[in-house]
Amino acid sequence: MTVEGVQPDITVSGNISFVLTCTLPQPSTMKLDTIVIQVDGSNVQAYYGSNARAILGQPRTFTVDTTRFVDGWHELRARCYALETAAGPEFGHQTQVTNGHQLYFKNGNRFVDNRSVVPGIVDAHSWYDTDAFTGDQIGYLYVQILNAHTLLDAPLNGVVPMTGLVTNAGPTTIAHWALKVDDVVITEFHDATQMHTVNLDTRMLSNGPHILQFHGHGLTRSGRQLAGQVDIPIDVQNNSQVCTLVCTP
Repeated sequence: MTVEGVQPDITVSGNISFVLTCTLPQPSTMKLDTIVIQVDGSNVQAYYGSNARAILGQPRTFTVDTTRFVDGWHELRARCYALETAAGPEFGHQTQVTNGHQLYFKNGNRFVDNRSVVPGIVDAHSWYDTDAFTGDQIGYLYVQILNAHTLLDAPLNGVVPMTGLVTNAGPTTIAHWALKVDDVVITEFHDATQMHTVNLDTRMLSNGPHILQFHGHGLTRSGRQLAGQVDIPIDVQNNSQVCTLVCTP
């Protein structure tokens, strides 16, 4: 799933709009089942079944009326659900992917100090229902960039730290943590450590736009993988470059 037109942690009022696209990896035996927009975990707009499948792969603009909520911090989430259609033990099982970030609503309404919403986080998470091979309720795996503003708000130069967190909410074991740029792995860890801070040397990149990707996955007891990945745009601007990774003249 891709969400465009959002800026984390800004103050908003009235109607806010963004573009969401849900796609399926190819080849796939899954079908798109649900598209949901949520504020603090509550649905504010949804497409189900054939209505969701009618807009599969199509960018769609969604609008949220922030005046319907109390003033203060809120969490905005966009979610795509899919069902397995191939005959076998996983037939009918559901998987979900979600993108989330925080916004401050300010409309002159009653203020509520929502301490469960933590500003400064951009995340993606995936969900799976029951492992057909063990009976485990798999639940969620979260992949969060904890210093998103450092990476998003201004052109990057020199060595920039990036802090990422991979956590699980079910019987999975964290197995992989990776930082990539334009699909090239910069740093990765194959262990159960949830949080790492690594230094991204932007001098190894060409000046201009890039996609920074933070990936993590866990393994179930049956050996299946539940993965999440956050992709964010970054802009690199260095006066001089050390071209050892993906630089171009």
